[in-house]
Amino acid sequence: LCDVVEDYGLVSFVPLNVKSKERMIKLLRLADTANGFELIEAKDLRGVIVNQ
Repeated sequence: LCDVVEDYGLVSFVPLNVKSKERMIKLLRLADTANGFELIEAKDLRGVIVNQ
């Protein structure tokens, strides 16, 4: 299993600096892409979280 994860690049590491707004935004975008959350179309994301 470890070989599959490594061979297909299923895991990556991103540096985190909570004092850098740009790095936090980039990390949030990457996380949203990874979990499919960026595909949700909603004007107010609070409604999406409450309704699910």
